[in-house]
Amino acid sequence: MSGTLTGLAICLLSSCGFGSMFVVLRGRDLQDGIFVQFIMSCTIFFVGFCCNLVSGFPAFQPLAMLGGVLWTIGNLTAVPIINILGMGIGVLVWCCVSCLVGWSIARFGLLGVEQAIPYSPAINYLGVLCVIVGGVLFSLVRPTVKRNNSKVHSSTFSTTSSDVSSKIGTEKNNEGLSQRSSQPIIVPQEPIVSAKQRLIGMLLAVAAGLCYGTMFVPVIYIQSHPTYFVNAPKAAFHYAFSQFTGGLVTSFTVLVLYLLVTRNRPFINPTCMLPAVLSGILWVFPCIGWFFANDMLSQAISYPILSTLPGVIATLWSVFYFKEITGRKKLLMLTCAVLITLSGTIW
Repeated sequence: MSGTLTGLAICLLSSCGFGSMFVVLRGRDLQDGIFVQFIMSCTIFFVGFCCNLVSGFPAFQPLAMLGGVLWTIGNLTAVPIINILGMGIGVLVWCCVSCLVGWSIARFGLLGVEQAIPYSPAINYLGVLCVIVGGVLFSLVRPTVKRNNSKVHSSTFSTTSSDVSSKIGTEKNNEGLSQRSSQPIIVPQEPIVSAKQRLIGMLLAVAAGLCYGTMFVPVIYIQSHPTYFVNAPKAAFHYAFSQFTGGLVTSFTVLVLYLLVTRNRPFINPTCMLPAVLSGILWVFPCIGWFFANDMLSQAISYPILSTLPGVIATLWSVFYFKEITGRKKLLMLTCAVLITLSGTIW
């Protein structure tokens, strides 16, 4: 009983971390977010190495790296999703998709995972229907457009420049290379998101949910088929370093491709470095907690909680702190969607 309570407490704390990881980055000029993603991956890898050291260096599992690859691909879409849909709605949508993907894999025994037969299939399917309805309602809630100009932290620089401009805008140096300003820029009023942009945001959120919903499958597969792998650990925690290594390798590969495409002129905002580190910390420790929760509660219990509750936490930040969603009708629809989705995950 104590182990169950501990596992539930870990799920609650981990959900708070997952739901808050983008708070430290919100309101900063991230542009494409690729450099921020790389800083996050470095932070996650460092923590993973420390965990590996404490664990006595368990056998490295290359297949577990695939989980890190999937997470990195999903996380690369986070910045454009939040810019288009807002933090609350964006996280809620990909959490719903992630929950549905995780349920499908466990319910039907997909991707080599053992099939989990529910005690009451009818109630189980009703819960899935609630999650789907909640996801549809989330997609109908539009963030409130801010009418006032806002200042954004964007002390950016180009790696091809030798001097830093003191003017707002873009100048040309003696070699004809573009140079960005070091001064904070004033962003005009937030544009109204078009239907096409919103569709793109929704598709990206679905893609992110697919990645997040499958990122733990490699670890679960290894645990379920230990005879297929050399020195496969029993504890899920021992796969953390392998998974985080896959994330760093993928993030580094994306960064190199980004440098080649931009001709070594990446967008780097120095003021985002520490927030990116903090964001990585807010993800990696909850992820480690997820590994422990899986062993304590089983995937069937921990996954629905950890795939939906972070979206609720992000929504609380979005509504009460960032004021992304205002208006009685929007808040009522959002509340109904959250309650319906949570009901579905409990069933």
